[in-house]
Amino acid sequence: MKFLSTIAAGILGALVVMNAAHAANGVTPVDIASILERFKFPVQFGVSEAGSPTIETDFGDLPTTLQFGDCDGEPTTCLDIAFIATFDDVEAPPLVEILKRNTAWLFVRHFLDASGVPGVEMDVTFVSGDPDLRFSAAIDIWREIAGALADGYPADPGDEVMADEVLDSAMTTSPPKVEALLGRDDSIAEDRRLKIVNIDTLAEIFGDLGHETRRLEGDDSRLWVTIDGMRVLAGVQLCHIRMQHCGAMTFFLVRPLEPIHTPQILNDFNITEWFIAAIPYDEKQLVLTMEVLTFDGLSRTDMARYIDIWKANVDGFDAFVKDNAE
Repeated sequence: MKFLSTIAAGILGALVVMNAAHAANGVTPVDIASILERFKFPVQFGVSEAGSPTIETDFGDLPTTLQFGDCDGEPTTCLDIAFIATFDDVEAPPLVEILKRNTAWLFVRHFLDASGVPGVEMDVTFVSGDPDLRFSAAIDIWREIAGALADGYPADPGDEVMADEVLDSAMTTSPPKVEALLGRDDSIAEDRRLKIVNIDTLAEIFGDLGHETRRLEGDDSRLWVTIDGMRVLAGVQLCHIRMQHCGAMTFFLVRPLEPIHTPQILNDFNITEWFIAAIPYDEKQLVLTMEVLTFDGLSRTDMARYIDIWKANVDGFDAFVKDNAE
């Protein structure tokens, strides 16, 4: 299942709609519905079991639930959106295999739902940047990845997934591209200003937020960062060499795999929590990992939110496991 690029079709329209790139502080379901309707995708409003807003849509034979998270205020404004799809027409592999798929597929977390149906989720935050551009880039990546999974739910992405044309399209939202079209907007607060993403800017932003970093010798894509006394491996992927800008940022932490870390509990964690996946890497190691989209850039506000999400989930992991084992 291959799709035409949402961004290639609509990016200029999105840029015309906004007078200049502006810093988001959350989005409303109505905001997102207007973007979907501009691209001619259906919109059906709803409410999740947790009481948060949802939108049911369909990206060209790819039914998707958009679930809003961390919502407050009137009208309801939300900081995060989860893209969720399930694949009813495929035979579900064993749960251990589903968990291990999280090491192969970038951006999405694989899970088995309560009915035994496999699915995936991709989470996006909206605390800075232009919502049109960030959401449009997310649609493109989601349609590419989830669309490939809808064709038989393969264990590994093929060479055609995340092909150059998809990455080039998503890079249209990058700071160099946007500033070339619109110029620099000096009205944006410094902590919300989007920067290009590479290992140098990651080190700079971590430092601005008070976190020590250490480079890996001979490695220009990863570094160690200390978060609350814990050493985490942070990195970049999907990099455009000429722009020196990368479309993905990752956090990675290895812990001992214990008997209490059953596949079912890890699956439940991956369904319940946002952004982070728990993966049994081998018979002795458990990996906690977070992969986020950075095609449109990364601000200090973005990074501070990702660090807060990371800390909350890592700190709460043992309690989650214990509560669900009882």
